[in-house]
Amino acid sequence: MYNFKQYLELSKKLLPSPAESEASTAIVVSVKNEISLSKSSTISNSQKEKFSNEVNHLVNSDEFLDNLSDEIGTPKQSESEDEFVFRAKETMKSLLRKRLSGF
Repeated sequence: MYNFKQYLELSKKLLPSPAESEASTAIVVSVKNEISLSKSSTISNSQKEKFSNEVNHLVNSDEFLDNLSDEIGTPKQSESEDEFVFRAKETMKSLLRKRLSGF
């Protein structure tokens, strides 16, 4: 059974380039949605773009993927794919919050 990082690396080999970035794009969109409206209204578009690029770089770094993969582990025996994906997303959000807040 693959861990998350192994799965991601395998999918990058099997999928054409545009599809490779879909996961990281979805992550960036999710992070953008986490930003409160009051804060985002005071941030310029160039700052938002810079932040998005930095988050994209972070979530695709080997260090972050290793941490995420270790935290997620492999799918649990009784866990459905939807449950695994939900758990992985929540874990990723938690790691991003910790990393971006400096904790």
